[in-house]
Amino acid sequence: MDTNAITRLLRDAAEALEQSTLLTTGPPQQPSVECAPDRRAQEVVTLQGEVNRLFSPYPRRPVNQLRRTGHFPPSQSPRLKKKCVSYTHRFFCLAKRKDSEVPKVPEKFQLERAGLGEKKIIFSDKYSSSSEFSQELMRQFPKLSEAGGFQLLKTRGCTRTKILEPIPCPDEGYSPEYLCSDAVGIGAATIYVRPLQKDLNTEVAVGQVSGNGPPVVCLYCSKIFPLPEIQEHVDCCEL
Repeated sequence: MDTNAITRLLRDAAEALEQSTLLTTGPPQQPSVECAPDRRAQEVVTLQGEVNRLFSPYPRRPVNQLRRTGHFPPSQSPRLKKKCVSYTHRFFCLAKRKDSEVPKVPEKFQLERAGLGEKKIIFSDKYSSSSEFSQELMRQFPKLSEAGGFQLLKTRGCTRTKILEPIPCPDEGYSPEYLCSDAVGIGAATIYVRPLQKDLNTEVAVGQVSGNGPPVVCLYCSKIFPLPEIQEHVDCCEL
């Protein structure tokens, strides 16, 4: 085969291959003239987002960062617990369920020797429940647990009066928070505790330690008084 025939065959093969490629892939695509506007639109969106970020008035911060700085939105503020505040007051436990007057001095001494009388009680929580209040009151006055309940009283009118009147009891019972309220109006005055259903035993409590020393018999009235109180009593008794 001569050179011209070989050249012709190679040209025919090349043309056939080109025809086959065009049928498979289609004509070559021209560069799109619309790509430039799309790119500009994307740049505009990106720029607008950056402007919104820079001039946002209240950027949101993570909760842990808010906790470190101590600034919480109202909806995310941590729930604060009530601060535990103690309650201290003077209580005087009476012996008879019908007592309606402040006991006289000799009777006060007798009640104190029996584990009753006046005590300054500290409640660890001012906001304790009525049941917790009752339990602490009976712990301080153990004989009160035999009375079938108790009632709280206060002096009527001025502080010098000897007449006692009941403190209204709420449906849920007495509590330190209620006794501190303005509606009760006790202030710093002594609160009297009266047995509800049964008189209390006034015998000297076993193991009761008052820190007053041995009892002393009065030479004028033959009544028994604690050692620190006998001189004050004698000043009144010998008149």
